Amino acid sequence: MRDAAGRVAAGPIALLETQAYAVEAAHGAAAILEQVLGVSGDSWRLWADELAGQVRSTFWVRNSQQPYLAMALDGQGRRVDGVGSNMGHALGTGLLTPAEERAVASRLVEPDLLGPLGIGTLSQNNPAYNPLGYHTGSVWTHDTAIAAWGLARTGHGAYAARALRALVDVAAASDHRWPELLSAEPVLDRPAPYPASCRPQAWAAASVGFLISALLGLTADAPAGRLLVAPLREAPFGALRVEGLRFAGQSVRIEVDHAGRVVDVEGPVEVRAATASP
Repeated sequence: MRDAAGRVAAGPIALLETQAYAVEAAHGAAAILEQVLGVSGDSWRLWADELAGQVRSTFWVRNSQQPYLAMALDGQGRRVDGVGSNMGHALGTGLLTPAEERAVASRLVEPDLLGPLGIGTLSQNNPAYNPLGYHTGSVWTHDTAIAAWGLARTGHGAYAARALRALVDVAAASDHRWPELLSAEPVLDRPAPYPASCRPQAWAAASVGFLISALLGLTADAPAGRLLVAPLREAPFGALRVEGLRFAGQSVRIEVDHAGRVVDVEGPVEVRAATASP
């Protein structure tokens, strides 16, 4: 973790994304308690709201023209104010207000973070930036995929499409086997995997789930036994057909045209309006 001056933050570290995961998990647990066990989940919602309030009061960095979320708090409780991809993990988790999500989304896709190969772990403007550094500028496949999913589910379809396009371009140039992490900058016009990166690697391979979910706007409604679909209106890859999915014990197939409209489905699917950018 680096601050805006490129210095390594002292631990223990309280990562932004960990707080976001906790908030989303608490809201999910509340829903499960009510839908499965028939008991109130209000205590978990209150816990999530209190944590979200604490994070939003401490993590925002506002000493620049474009406010952004710090990567973490360091061992002294100070903001680790380097600009990085961490903030993308907070999108759609319930941690942020819609206005705050818009601020994060617009910062995440600035050219110092989002490049042709994905979203970098550290801004190119940071003194410690290294395009092939482990967490100092390199691109992690799953990191960009999670951010793309967050952009899509908060209604920033055009931004999500750019990140998804980068993921697919890297896959096509990597024999369809994403590296664990890679250089933020192409080498001889090709993606350059981090020398010790794994291929295949579990969370890199699992990124395809986020890619498909973002493209199709998938939301599982398990109690109702249906899969909600609201594809990106931007349709970054044109017409597509996704098959081989399974939900509620049934096979699912979804076909979308070049304008992001669902033209054919098979299985327990409910089609909703295509997701458009705000």
